[in-house]
Amino acid sequence: MINFNSLRNLHFLFKKKRDKPCLDSEVKYREIVEHLLVGVYIIQNDSFRYGNKKFCEIFGYSYEDIVEKISPASLAFGSDKNIVKENIRKLISKESKSMEYEFRGVKKDGSIVWIKALGNLISYKGKPAISGTLIDFTDRKLVEEALYIGEERFRVTLEATEIGNWDWDVKNDIWYASPIYYTMLGYEPVAEPSDRRVWLARIHPEDREYVRAKIKDILAYKEDRYIYEARILHADGSYRWYQVIGHIIEKDNQGRIKRMVGIRKDITDFKQAEEELKISKSRLRALIDTLPDLVWVKDPHGVYLQCNHRFEQLYGAAEKEIVGKTDYDFVGKELADFFRQKDSEAVVAGKPSINEEEVTFSDGHKEILETIKTPIYESDGRFVGVLGIGRDITQRKKAQQELIRNEALISAAVDNLPIVFYLIDKDGIFNLSIGAGLKGLGLLPNQVVGQSVFDLYKDFPKTIEAINKAFSGESAIFELEVNEVHYLSIVNPMSMSDNRAGIVGVGLDITDRKKAEFELLKAKEKAEESDQLKSAFLANMSHEIRTPMNGILGFAGLLKEPELSGEQQKKYIRIIEESGERMLNIINDIINISKIESGIIDIHLSETNINNQLQFVYDSLKLDAYHKKLKLSFKCELDEYESIIITDGEKFYGILSNLVKNAIKYTDMGTIEFGYAVKGEKMEFYVKDTGIGIPKEKVEVIFERFIQADIADKMARQGAGLGLAISKAYVEMLGGKIWVDSEESKGSTFFFTLPCNIDIDKKVKITAAVHPDTEEKNVIPENLGLKVLIAEDDKASEMLISIEMEKFSREILKVNTGKHAVETCLNNPDIDLVLMDIQIPGMNGYDATREIREFNKEVIIIAQTAFALEGDKEKAIDAGCNNYISKPINPNILLSLIQSYFAK
Repeated sequence: MINFNSLRNLHFLFKKKRDKPCLDSEVKYREIVEHLLVGVYIIQNDSFRYGNKKFCEIFGYSYEDIVEKISPASLAFGSDKNIVKENIRKLISKESKSMEYEFRGVKKDGSIVWIKALGNLISYKGKPAISGTLIDFTDRKLVEEALYIGEERFRVTLEATEIGNWDWDVKNDIWYASPIYYTMLGYEPVAEPSDRRVWLARIHPEDREYVRAKIKDILAYKEDRYIYEARILHADGSYRWYQVIGHIIEKDNQGRIKRMVGIRKDITDFKQAEEELKISKSRLRALIDTLPDLVWVKDPHGVYLQCNHRFEQLYGAAEKEIVGKTDYDFVGKELADFFRQKDSEAVVAGKPSINEEEVTFSDGHKEILETIKTPIYESDGRFVGVLGIGRDITQRKKAQQELIRNEALISAAVDNLPIVFYLIDKDGIFNLSIGAGLKGLGLLPNQVVGQSVFDLYKDFPKTIEAINKAFSGESAIFELEVNEVHYLSIVNPMSMSDNRAGIVGVGLDITDRKKAEFELLKAKEKAEESDQLKSAFLANMSHEIRTPMNGILGFAGLLKEPELSGEQQKKYIRIIEESGERMLNIINDIINISKIESGIIDIHLSETNINNQLQFVYDSLKLDAYHKKLKLSFKCELDEYESIIITDGEKFYGILSNLVKNAIKYTDMGTIEFGYAVKGEKMEFYVKDTGIGIPKEKVEVIFERFIQADIADKMARQGAGLGLAISKAYVEMLGGKIWVDSEESKGSTFFFTLPCNIDIDKKVKITAAVHPDTEEKNVIPENLGLKVLIAEDDKASEMLISIEMEKFSREILKVNTGKHAVETCLNNPDIDLVLMDIQIPGMNGYDATREIREFNKEVIIIAQTAFALEGDKEKAIDAGCNNYISKPINPNILLSLIQSYFAK
């Protein structure tokens, strides 16, 4: 510490009138003071009159901020202000000749520093003043506090963890130990020096010589570390495992050990766990080796770390010959690259990746493997490798292909035969209705699903009678006439997929036969002959209907097989789901085309990012293209923030997705590309494919309803033929036009234009609406910790949503009325997400949302409805919902919506 008196009371530095020699001296002194490594100050009249550069740095102020503006006490923290004031008072009043004290200072930024100050009384400009120095010793103070805390923590830690410490005076063979050293083994503590030989005698006989050798080796300098594990006798007569660690802390002038200190800790539980781990590893290894699946582990560089016996068969080598090598050591580069690519995809996804791989084993036979590749991470999140499991699905793939062929035959039969096939549950609700015979009833496939048979056919008593008979467990045959179309129906009791009772029915269009029967009955006058003909006719019809029904019901019956594998069930369910999706799309298309022709579709214009929309279309359809082995790509002419136009984003998405779907449908190999170009005041969009092309005579009519470019039996495609008609209507509504250039067997390019409305200089970033990617399921973390309210009165829907939300939620609340939804939100202000059914009993979802928004503006509300018509989303948004999802709910779409709001 520098005392300011040694610098000759710097007050002379501030006098204005000096002769030349003295002025030079003052300058030199001032320069010295300014560059000192301690703070130098002058206090007068409770104000700083001077502070050097270091003084200002300590408190973070400039010279102008401090001098004659800040009092000394204002630089002190809390109660330390009184310490500063008292020391200054004593020095000014001459109660003390000098001052030296410590206090906590406050820097300009509010942080605390520890200051040590020295000062002396001086005369400055003829008045009493204090000059002195101060230093910042914050670092030293923190070290001192940390040292004290560390020592206290060490003592408490030793006691809390039951670690005994010892001190051995080797030269005099005097041995001390802490109390816990004794009590941890059930003995009474000994305050006096103890005989260490007593402890040696307590070591297990099998470990005693080993311990003695360790002591001899350390004393003979054969080892640098003193550490061993041994069993020691407990006071209760049992032996427990302990680890003893010692360190040399003192040697004499000849280098001989004088003193050692160390610890002893109980490791019995660790030893037992270690033994159990060995047994567990042995069992796990035996289990892995007996698995029929291939199992292997690679490090981050693709080097094998482990594999089982089944995997050894793949490469025809033992595990020890595989470990340390990569796929490139066993297979060709192309296949090895494929394996590495799939490993990388799993790592990038951060979750298990499932794919199929056809491989050739070392003995020459081939297998199709379903592989699950899972990235492995340490507890600290460090990536350490990839676990692979491969299952032989060769036979399953063959059965799947056969099933697809059979399903196609059955579907074609149902779609082309003049029959109606339907399922009715125990409550009389239609679950399914398909077949070409629906046309005679003026119905579309599955149009009556969800409706009651008792309501639809309340005016047909014979039909209701037959239905009730089937519900009672008997088969029934009845005739039904609707719109002068006659049907012969057979209903049989059956068990539904969820073990509920129900009935299955088949109706055959017998109008022509009924006419023939009528003519025959008219020609014959005898009732007996007529009855005989009718009986013969019905018997023949029963035979003809039941024969094809054997195949149809056979497939339905497969789902009831008790030994049906999970994979087979998934395939049958997937077929049902795909059929349902196709029928739902057809219904939606028919509704949309009807609304278009009725002129009741509204246009909702807004800023729309075209680049984002193209990306959404690509993400939505890339999987369909992949399944057909087509290359799907798109091009954007403008930068992201320049590609904004005023249009109806949903209708634009519908136009483009319809055209790309058509391209995928009518392209069997090659490529599909879509994009746009700016041409004057319009944007011209295109979808180009290498598909079947369009015959010249069809080019003019393909935009009409129910028309497909190729309707030949050998090349007919699924679909109602409404997509292009809807697209054409939408394009014209938005102020554009649509056309096609095509050459048969070479491909087609569809074009459409929209008004440009682009301001190149206005680069506005627009957050686009969510168009979920059906493949991206890995972006969301496993647990977002959400508190979710599900407002749903349908039990099945509520269960489905609950299962999907469990992985992301910390708590799920459920209600089945709109009123309860409002009350639950009011009583639980910490709810993060509300899934609101629109058609909920009592207060509907729109009204419930409006009431919730009156007291909670922040909660995310997603509407869910089975209406799914044009304009329903706008109704939900107007009511206060953040977004909208239609039923049947696609889990991937739901998860993507959650990602857009919570996976930040």
